Amino acid sequence: MSEKKTGLPKFLTWIMMGFVMVGLLGFGAVSFNGSIQSVGSVGDTEIPVDDYARGLQNELRASEAQFGRVLSFSEAQAVGIPDRVLSRLVQEKALENEAAAISLSVGDDAVRNQIMEINAFRGLDGQFDRQNYQLSLEGAGYTEAEFEAAIRAESARTLLQGAVLAGNTMDDVATETVLAFLMETRDFTIARLSEENLTTPVADPTEDVLNAYYTDNIASYTQPERKDITYAVLSPDMLIDQIQVDQAALQAEYDNRIDQYQQPERRLVERLVFIDQAGATDALSQITSGAQTFEDLVQARGLTLDDVDLGDVARDALDAAADAVFTASVGDIVGPFDSDLGPALFRINGILDAQTVTLEDARSELEDELALDLARRQIDAMIGQVDDTLAAGATLEELEADYGLRLGRVEYHANALDEITAYPSFRQAAEAVTERDFPTLTMLEDGGIFALRLNEIIAPAPIPFDEARETVLSDWRADETAAALTSLGNDVATGAVQLDLATEELTGLRRDEFGSSATPAILAKAFELEVGQAAAITDGSEVVVVTLNAVNAGDVTSEDAATIRNALSSQFNATLSNDMYAAFARQIQARAGISLDQQALNAVHANFQ
Repeated sequence: MSEKKTGLPKFLTWIMMGFVMVGLLGFGAVSFNGSIQSVGSVGDTEIPVDDYARGLQNELRASEAQFGRVLSFSEAQAVGIPDRVLSRLVQEKALENEAAAISLSVGDDAVRNQIMEINAFRGLDGQFDRQNYQLSLEGAGYTEAEFEAAIRAESARTLLQGAVLAGNTMDDVATETVLAFLMETRDFTIARLSEENLTTPVADPTEDVLNAYYTDNIASYTQPERKDITYAVLSPDMLIDQIQVDQAALQAEYDNRIDQYQQPERRLVERLVFIDQAGATDALSQITSGAQTFEDLVQARGLTLDDVDLGDVARDALDAAADAVFTASVGDIVGPFDSDLGPALFRINGILDAQTVTLEDARSELEDELALDLARRQIDAMIGQVDDTLAAGATLEELEADYGLRLGRVEYHANALDEITAYPSFRQAAEAVTERDFPTLTMLEDGGIFALRLNEIIAPAPIPFDEARETVLSDWRADETAAALTSLGNDVATGAVQLDLATEELTGLRRDEFGSSATPAILAKAFELEVGQAAAITDGSEVVVVTLNAVNAGDVTSEDAATIRNALSSQFNATLSNDMYAAFARQIQARAGISLDQQALNAVHANFQ
């Protein structure tokens, strides 16, 4: 069957070619020239040994993106890569076998056209270059005949696959049923319980009770593995008090920022532009006479106030309207005046007085910033010397004595976020350091420097009860209060206990309409209940009694429903197509029969070990 009869779509050609080129030309040649030609067959179609080897090579290279490195072959086997490659090839060859059985193919012209569209085969002039074509194929271990056969086979597979997937649509009943389910709304009442609602307060525990709670929850009171680390650090903040800022530098920095410290009067302005002067003049007359408001004119133009809002503007931004706008009062409308968009009316909504920050007012801020900058430069000038000293075998203690770095010690773990452990660069270094590592100089994010040394790794260990007692007591009390409130909530829900609770009515909510009151947990419970039924749930730190009042059919004619309907229909159709294709693939594989040569597979695997 030729391409003229099948009409292979352009987009399918590009998809196919992208797949072929990644799979066949991406990672260089893999070839087995021994007596083994295939690793198996599907019907009359063989699975070439080179295809399997090439597929394995590509998957192993691709594993680097997922795992950060190329997997060894034993690791690849553990995660199922060889099985995945073989399964894909079996499916491809099953399609090829079926296409051959029904005489489905594409003509030479179609193959040639597809090859000529591949960018890798084009020269500097953008046209097909036969030399590039031949060199690319040689690099991938293909002859022209083999590659063109691969193109032809892939085209046939794509045509067959497209025929199976095309035109599969799910019955509308399924879509409408799910849509009705999703659009359904519910009305319910919630009442929140607090510790004040308990008639009997939680009693103080005995020491035996606390000890038992501590033992039962020992994981919560166990310190994680920690690293005992000594570090030497020098940050700009440590030097700032030693640095004198030159008065001339201070004045120069102030002058550089004069626009920040001296701002002229600004006004909050809205601008409504008209096509011509006559239209603008008529609009102003209507406002002056009271026939229309400024808002009316804006709305009549199909605009909103946000569309005409200029924000706060300076005099030099208003051109011809500047004098009128800056002499008008708040609420005044002036114009018409020419603007860059045409004649316009201007409404003044506010006045921002001119502001001047003197050098003396800005002195403290500027001095701190300049001092920090000088401190960073001072540290930067030291880096080479300090680094050389460390490389020569100096200790952290010597850095403190010779260069003024501050010595410190910390028990580092993943949750440590105090002082130096809050720096990402320090955390990264602390995570990576081993007892065999020598201290190296590293930059902090604020321009400082540090070096560290691992003293020992401290194994996880329980915090002694005496040290953890207050936390244990707080946790026990919270758990006991929650249990008491849950029990009370269940009694309220069943009617066994009557309480005068503040309630909140929530109406017309769908399953996905979460809010401050309707949390996911509350909504989920509301959609589990029958009308008139109540239940208590724990929602974060609260116990909430949910009572269902009504179940409402959703509006399936709304725009929102239409959007959901289209999404559901697309999803269902895609699922149906995929299921049908999977069934088709299983059927043609079973009909053709699959034969695998384990010896050949092992021979390929040996080349990757």
